[in-house]
Amino acid sequence: MDKKLLSLIIFLALLNAGSCKDDSLRQYLQPSDVLSGAYDETYLSTNSSLCTRQCTGASKICYYEFFTEMYSSMGLACKDCPFNREDCFAPQCVTVDGVPRGIVTYNRIFPGPSIQVCKGDVIVVDVHNHLPSDSTSIHWHGIRHKNSPYYDGVPKVTQCPIHPGTTFRYIYNASEEGTFFYHSHSGLQKVDGLSGTLIVREKKEDEHISHLYDFDLPSHTVMVSDWMHLDSGQFLPGITNERSLPKSYLVNGRGIFAPTGQSVNIDQGSLPLTEFTVKKGKRYRFRLIGGTCLACLAAVTFLDHRVSVVFGDGAGPVEPTLVDKIVLNSGDRFDVILEANQSVDTYWIMVRGLGGKNSSTSCYNAQQFALLKYEGHNGKPSTPYPGTADVPEGITLNPENSSCNDPNEVCLTHLQSFTPLPEDLKGKPDEILFVRFSNYRYEFSDLFENGTFQPFFVVSPAGGPIKSLVNNVMNFLPPSPLMSQYEDVPNSSFCRPECYSKDIQKPCTCLNVLKVKLNSVVDVILTGTGVAHPFHLHGYNFYIMEEGSLEGDVENGLKNLVKRLMKGDWHNSKPIQKDTVGVPHNGYVVVRFKADNPGLWFFHCHFLFHLDSGMSGILQVGEPSDFQPVPEGFPKCGDFLPPLPA
Repeated sequence: MDKKLLSLIIFLALLNAGSCKDDSLRQYLQPSDVLSGAYDETYLSTNSSLCTRQCTGASKICYYEFFTEMYSSMGLACKDCPFNREDCFAPQCVTVDGVPRGIVTYNRIFPGPSIQVCKGDVIVVDVHNHLPSDSTSIHWHGIRHKNSPYYDGVPKVTQCPIHPGTTFRYIYNASEEGTFFYHSHSGLQKVDGLSGTLIVREKKEDEHISHLYDFDLPSHTVMVSDWMHLDSGQFLPGITNERSLPKSYLVNGRGIFAPTGQSVNIDQGSLPLTEFTVKKGKRYRFRLIGGTCLACLAAVTFLDHRVSVVFGDGAGPVEPTLVDKIVLNSGDRFDVILEANQSVDTYWIMVRGLGGKNSSTSCYNAQQFALLKYEGHNGKPSTPYPGTADVPEGITLNPENSSCNDPNEVCLTHLQSFTPLPEDLKGKPDEILFVRFSNYRYEFSDLFENGTFQPFFVVSPAGGPIKSLVNNVMNFLPPSPLMSQYEDVPNSSFCRPECYSKDIQKPCTCLNVLKVKLNSVVDVILTGTGVAHPFHLHGYNFYIMEEGSLEGDVENGLKNLVKRLMKGDWHNSKPIQKDTVGVPHNGYVVVRFKADNPGLWFFHCHFLFHLDSGMSGILQVGEPSDFQPVPEGFPKCGDFLPPLPA
């Protein structure tokens, strides 16, 4: 065995056992501001001591400390920002879109510290919860956790919540290359600021697409966030005079609040936009992350530049496909290659919310800009601020609610992997699961009666109260984590068989678990109503086999679809893999995977208010005897109901 690998294994054993002093771990502490561009040159050097480095195949321990606390945008740390532009870059100044409000941060930055490591590295994150009253957690979106399922970060599924004043250590191996991100999986904390980027690179000579680009810089990670001007707690269950829609978007935590149609001023005295620097004639890999939370998709356009899509999520490379616009669902990631082939100038990067101007789920008024600056230019675009009419539609990747037959639209099923579907996944599936997203609208008599306390969500002033469902069930998590304390979860928590009946009039509120056999080939048929729901499955990548619309008789349409599934009748022999996919309104998506990662894996709509009002479930792969052993000393939690004294 390699001596370095043996030393690493011994170190991690001590770490898990709690025998490693903080002083020895701190030698591996990584900087928080990798996304700023300050480490681009260090990354390009061949002898960097940081985890953000040129990958050679050697492994490192990459240690991070996250201090989770309540904070303020445009607060005291920002001094005289924006009037003194340098103050906007002062330590611990969080500008967002310039509107002061209470937020929640990791290490007083937004996005949080950018974790950028090499394949094979060990990531260690100590989360210190300094929130005064809220528990927290971190989910590592897209990381499969094949040997570390207890660190997936879902409270009451894989772990207990991290309580105020306590520290929880996440330890896992960066075993897959790709673009990932992390975020709180507790309540609504993600939409208030608890998220960050996570990049895993591999040796360039091992990459299938390394010949397509010259640079893959740490600062060229592009995280798109939607942003509200009120604390998220105002919207669950919800105030009745405002909708839970974004006021603006942010690019790597920066922007200017200017609703669609208003011009953006980037002169002295205005907030700085996020800036990405390129050199004319070079090709750059940009990693786009849909870090959004709310019920709208966001479209990203690099004005005057086409980009080539080369990678989806953290799931593998795709055949290069030229597009003009990339549509991001919440949780989506796409890597694109941009060739700096235009005149030396500074160009607009536009982010715009989708939805018709008068649509009930419209984010038409929310937008944001960043800058693509060529080396040698002064940083101010020579073209004026682009209005809606100034942005050509062109070819769109991942269009919303598409029928996938428009030549100017590239659906995910149009993209192709470099390799065909593995042999063991061809043919008919062993199991077929149906996952249907929907909402149930309460009658007032069901909800507001003395002694009843049903959870609900107010969609809009006119929309009334709802609860969100998967397969006609509002998921309600148990008092103890299902993964680590399976035997402590009462049987009464689980959904009764009749909860899944088509004839049930009022949806159940219970623990929604779907079981599949270990190592079975599973097809999941995803359908939904209302909006295009982004489906995310923890612990797995899946192949996107087919997507389309279900018009007319939906039930017969699904029956015919199942018949084709059982015949192995597919339209794409080289489907791409992802871990997140948008389910079109009144449409369907079929995904396939091999259930080879035993455990309890959360799946859900990635719109945060849908998730927190019940639109989720748990995929149980195998039996508890198949699960990884619980880490020694792992926290426990649950109800405390002592008997009354005699």
